[in-house]
Amino acid sequence: MHPKHEHLLQVLGDHFADNNPASSRVMIFSHLRDSVNEIVELISTLRDVRAQAFLGQSAGKRDKKMTQKQQKEIVFQFRQGVFNTLVSTCIGEEGLD
Repeated sequence: MHPKHEHLLQVLGDHFADNNPASSRVMIFSHLRDSVNEIVELISTLRDVRAQAFLGQSAGKRDKKMTQKQQKEIVFQFRQGVFNTLVSTCIGEEGLD
């Protein structure tokens, strides 16, 4: 496992141990689109993490594109607490204002 992944697991574990997972929200940004789903799978192993990928509208090598409607639904669910952790590329910066 990459040291950054180990550190991410430690930071998230500590965060949700110190904060109520039902009301706390975390956003993780990845430079590479292909890494987003890998990070979601990795952090979903933590007990209190309910993670969701948030990708742009263009298709990646292994991913289908996400429609604007899907993006809006994910943001809504994140705000409502269905997911407490959102893993995104830079598209997340634009879609959450």
